[in-house]
Amino acid sequence: MIVNLLRACLIAALGWSLTGNDANAQSKAVAIVLDSSRSMVNPSPERPAISREEHALKVLDEVLDEIAADPKSKNADVQLHIFGSTFNWPRNQRRLGLRSSKDYPENGPGCDDSYSAVSYGKLTDNQRNAIRREAALAKPLGLTPISQTLDKIFQGFMSFDEFEIKLITDFEATNCLGDAITICDNLENLEELFNATGRLPKVDVYSLTKSDLVDKLRECLPKTTDADDPDPVPEPEPEVYSVELQLVYSENVPGGVLPDTSEFDVRLLNSAGEVLANDTVFPDGEAGTYLVTAARNDLVLQTRLRVPDRRVARIEVPPATVTIVFEDRDGVEQDEEARATLIRNGRRVPVGIVRTYGAFAVGSGVWELDVELGVGSKTVPFEVTYGEKKELRIELSGLKRKAENGSEPKGGTTKLPEQQAGVGPSSGGGTSAGAISNVPVTPPTDGSQNSTNNNFGQGVASSNQQSPTSSAGSSSTL
Repeated sequence: MIVNLLRACLIAALGWSLTGNDANAQSKAVAIVLDSSRSMVNPSPERPAISREEHALKVLDEVLDEIAADPKSKNADVQLHIFGSTFNWPRNQRRLGLRSSKDYPENGPGCDDSYSAVSYGKLTDNQRNAIRREAALAKPLGLTPISQTLDKIFQGFMSFDEFEIKLITDFEATNCLGDAITICDNLENLEELFNATGRLPKVDVYSLTKSDLVDKLRECLPKTTDADDPDPVPEPEPEVYSVELQLVYSENVPGGVLPDTSEFDVRLLNSAGEVLANDTVFPDGEAGTYLVTAARNDLVLQTRLRVPDRRVARIEVPPATVTIVFEDRDGVEQDEEARATLIRNGRRVPVGIVRTYGAFAVGSGVWELDVELGVGSKTVPFEVTYGEKKELRIELSGLKRKAENGSEPKGGTTKLPEQQAGVGPSSGGGTSAGAISNVPVTPPTDGSQNSTNNNFGQGVASSNQQSPTSSAGSSSTL
């Protein structure tokens, strides 16, 4: 039947061209067929950022523009036909992973789920708006009864001289047909249409996925074409932002030094946990939320960054905490105070007045502490790392000499009384009467808060934690 039909089609087409009929004087129908089956909710393979349904609506706009711009279609009657949007086909009836007709029902209400959403009419603004509106209202629910839908449209072509079909679909497998039945076998009205008009319809297929639908239709509709998007809507290039990581200390440290980023394993991760960069500057950041991490040994810090609202991620690193203990040559702790200066690479940074069990924050690295007491001074080298708590014991011998008048210089050496609370290590640390009170600071571990000690250089703080540790625990600052 198909071979005879094709032969007759060619003869009729030749005879039609020889008669010289004016194509403009003939009536023409253009049926736009929109796939609204359940699979249209899936991401579009060509445009993963949107669903196939959204992609189909974009293609529909282009098809309408194409029809309006075609001189042969300017007087055509245009219809919108939708399938797959009224019968809810449950997902659990489909054997996932298979793509053959046996995965779908061969008949039933889902196979009759197609209808004329907008009747034939000239492509005026009202008709165009009605087509767009009905297409947007359709909800992907059911199957993909291609054969049944085309056969209904063929029947509606009987009163027209020319006819075209614009089919927008994500067709992947034949629905509503048995294994031995093809799309062509089920087109009962095709032969009747050809007998009545002497013509076969032209079918343009706008495939949202890769499929063999065009090849299947060409077996019975030789004028089927694989139409790409007539004028594809280009995806806008995403705006790119430069994302920067800054490491800062969670407390004020002498000299305003910053953590050395080269000592940390820095990472920028997207919402899927993929590492995008291992540097403090990432020039290709798109809008979104990122996780920024900085790790060094057991110290792991992180913060979240929402781009483009913020483009600089600040991670706060806990400084080291140094506690001073003055003692005499016999190792007896002394309640004393002295002027201290930090030295690093020849640069001197004043710390202020420190006393026994006074503590101050300092940046990671190798330092020297110069202590001046009376008319003498002493320099003590030390090294600390991030979050470490270190105790410096400084012997007073050699720091004090008698003044010319024979009196003790101000701040004479005094042994710590046993009963004085809050000064010795057994009491947990503290200050004696008249000392400036301590300012406890708990540095954050997630980089989301910023603690600032505004009393830096004005007094001393105390800490009873004297053993080094690499954790970002509580510390006290000057």
